[in-house]
Amino acid sequence: MNKLVRFLNLNKQERQLFIQAYVLLMFIRLGLFLLPFQRLKKISVRVSQIVKPVDSQIATRSIAQAINRSSRFCPGTVMCLAKALATNTLMNIYGFPCQLHIGVAKGQDNNLEAHAWVEAEGKVVVGYLPDLFRFKAMYSPGEHLLS
Repeated sequence: MNKLVRFLNLNKQERQLFIQAYVLLMFIRLGLFLLPFQRLKKISVRVSQIVKPVDSQIATRSIAQAINRSSRFCPGTVMCLAKALATNTLMNIYGFPCQLHIGVAKGQDNNLEAHAWVEAEGKVVVGYLPDLFRFKAMYSPGEHLLS
Protein backbone atom coordinates (compact mmCIF):
# COMPACT_ATOMS: atom_id res chain seq x y z
CA MET A 1 0.00 0.00 0.00
CA ASN A 2 2.90 2.38 0.76
CA LYS A 3 4.17 2.06 -2.82
CA LEU A 4 0.76 2.92 -4.22
CA VAL A 5 0.48 5.95 -1.93
CA ARG A 6 3.96 7.14 -2.97
CA PHE A 7 3.04 6.69 -6.63
CA LEU A 8 -0.21 8.64 -6.20
CA ASN A 9 1.67 11.43 -4.42
CA LEU A 10 3.77 12.06 -7.54
CA ASN A 11 2.62 14.92 -9.72
CA LYS A 12 1.19 14.16 -13.17
CA GLN A 13 4.49 14.71 -14.99
CA GLU A 14 6.40 12.47 -12.56
CA ARG A 15 3.75 9.72 -12.87
CA GLN A 16 3.86 9.78 -16.66
CA LEU A 17 7.66 9.68 -16.68
CA PHE A 18 7.62 6.88 -14.10
CA ILE A 19 5.30 4.81 -16.33
CA GLN A 20 7.47 5.45 -19.40
CA ALA A 21 10.57 4.43 -17.46
CA TYR A 22 8.93 1.31 -16.03
CA VAL A 23 7.63 0.07 -19.39
CA LEU A 24 10.96 0.80 -21.04
CA LEU A 25 12.90 -1.01 -18.30
CA MET A 26 10.70 -4.09 -18.60
CA PHE A 27 11.08 -4.24 -22.40
CA ILE A 28 14.83 -3.69 -22.21
CA ARG A 29 15.25 -6.37 -19.55
CA LEU A 30 13.36 -8.81 -21.78
CA GLY A 31 15.39 -7.70 -24.80
CA LEU A 32 18.67 -8.31 -22.97
CA PHE A 33 17.66 -11.94 -22.55
CA LEU A 34 16.36 -12.45 -26.09
CA LEU A 35 18.45 -10.25 -28.41
CA PRO A 36 22.09 -9.49 -29.13
CA PHE A 37 23.12 -6.17 -27.57
CA GLN A 38 23.69 -4.37 -30.89
CA ARG A 39 20.19 -5.33 -32.08
CA LEU A 40 18.64 -4.14 -28.81
CA LYS A 41 20.61 -0.88 -29.04
CA LYS A 42 19.25 -0.29 -32.58
CA ILE A 43 15.71 -0.98 -31.36
CA SER A 44 16.16 1.49 -28.48
CA VAL A 45 17.34 4.15 -30.94
CA ARG A 46 14.27 3.49 -33.09
CA VAL A 47 12.00 3.68 -30.03
CA SER A 48 13.52 7.02 -29.08
CA GLN A 49 12.63 8.33 -32.56
CA ILE A 50 9.03 7.09 -32.41
CA VAL A 51 7.97 7.78 -28.82
CA LYS A 52 6.87 11.32 -28.09
CA PRO A 53 7.86 13.11 -24.87
CA VAL A 54 5.08 13.48 -22.29
CA ASP A 55 6.33 16.96 -21.41
CA SER A 56 8.95 19.21 -22.97
CA GLN A 57 10.01 20.58 -19.57
CA ILE A 58 11.61 17.38 -18.24
CA ALA A 59 15.08 17.70 -16.71
CA THR A 60 17.84 15.08 -16.89
CA ARG A 61 17.58 14.70 -13.12
CA SER A 62 13.88 13.79 -13.48
CA ILE A 63 14.75 11.06 -15.98
CA ALA A 64 17.36 9.58 -13.66
CA GLN A 65 14.89 9.68 -10.74
CA ALA A 66 12.21 7.99 -12.85
CA ILE A 67 14.59 5.19 -13.85
CA ASN A 68 15.76 4.65 -10.29
CA ARG A 69 12.22 4.81 -8.86
CA SER A 70 10.70 2.49 -11.43
CA SER A 71 13.54 -0.04 -11.13
CA ARG A 72 12.54 -0.60 -7.50
CA PHE A 73 9.09 -1.71 -8.69
CA CYS A 74 10.38 -4.18 -11.29
CA PRO A 75 10.44 -7.85 -10.33
CA GLY A 76 13.90 -9.17 -9.56
CA THR A 77 17.08 -7.11 -9.69
CA VAL A 78 17.46 -4.53 -12.42
CA MET A 79 21.07 -4.61 -13.56
CA CYS A 80 23.08 -1.52 -14.47
CA LEU A 81 23.00 -2.31 -18.20
CA ALA A 82 19.19 -2.26 -18.30
CA LYS A 83 19.10 0.99 -16.32
CA ALA A 84 21.75 2.60 -18.52
CA LEU A 85 20.07 1.57 -21.78
CA ALA A 86 16.65 2.74 -20.53
CA THR A 87 18.14 6.04 -19.38
CA ASN A 88 19.91 6.52 -22.70
CA THR A 89 16.64 5.89 -24.54
CA LEU A 90 14.62 8.28 -22.36
CA MET A 91 17.30 10.95 -22.65
CA ASN A 92 17.11 10.63 -26.44
CA ILE A 93 13.30 10.82 -26.37
CA TYR A 94 13.52 14.11 -24.48
CA GLY A 95 16.30 15.46 -26.68
CA PHE A 96 19.16 15.38 -24.18
CA PRO A 97 22.56 14.48 -25.63
CA CYS A 98 24.12 11.68 -23.62
CA GLN A 99 26.62 8.86 -23.86
CA LEU A 100 26.12 5.23 -22.89
CA HIS A 101 29.30 3.60 -21.54
CA ILE A 102 30.03 -0.01 -20.72
CA GLY A 103 33.27 -0.70 -18.92
CA VAL A 104 35.23 -3.52 -17.36
CA ALA A 105 37.66 -3.67 -14.46
CA LYS A 106 39.57 -6.24 -12.48
CA GLY A 107 37.93 -6.81 -9.14
CA GLN A 108 39.17 -8.52 -6.04
CA ASP A 109 40.79 -11.89 -6.72
CA ASN A 110 41.29 -10.74 -10.34
CA ASN A 111 37.62 -11.35 -11.18
CA LEU A 112 36.34 -9.42 -14.16
CA GLU A 113 33.65 -6.85 -13.30
CA ALA A 114 31.47 -4.96 -15.75
CA HIS A 115 29.44 -1.82 -15.30
CA ALA A 116 27.25 0.43 -17.46
CA TRP A 117 26.56 4.12 -16.94
CA VAL A 118 25.20 7.15 -18.79
CA GLU A 119 26.84 10.56 -18.92
CA ALA A 120 25.26 13.86 -19.89
CA GLU A 121 26.91 17.26 -19.81
CA GLY A 122 30.06 15.69 -18.39
CA LYS A 123 28.28 14.16 -15.39
CA VAL A 124 27.17 10.62 -14.65
CA VAL A 125 23.36 10.60 -14.76
CA VAL A 126 22.77 6.92 -13.98
CA GLY A 127 25.25 4.30 -12.85
CA TYR A 128 27.53 6.41 -10.67
CA LEU A 129 29.99 4.50 -8.52
CA PRO A 130 32.58 6.07 -6.21
CA ASP A 131 35.27 4.01 -7.97
CA LEU A 132 33.95 4.40 -11.51
CA PHE A 133 37.43 5.47 -12.61
CA ARG A 134 38.50 1.79 -12.34
CA PHE A 135 36.35 0.81 -15.31
CA LYS A 136 37.89 0.96 -18.76
CA ALA A 137 35.20 1.82 -21.29
CA MET A 138 34.71 -1.04 -23.74
CA TYR A 139 31.70 0.59 -25.37
CA SER A 140 31.15 4.28 -25.86
CA PRO A 141 29.26 6.36 -28.41
CA GLY A 142 30.21 5.59 -31.98
CA GLU A 143 32.20 2.48 -31.09
CA HIS A 144 31.44 -1.16 -31.60
CA LEU A 145 31.06 -3.28 -28.51
CA LEU A 146 34.45 -4.74 -27.60
CA SER A 147 36.15 -3.37 -30.70
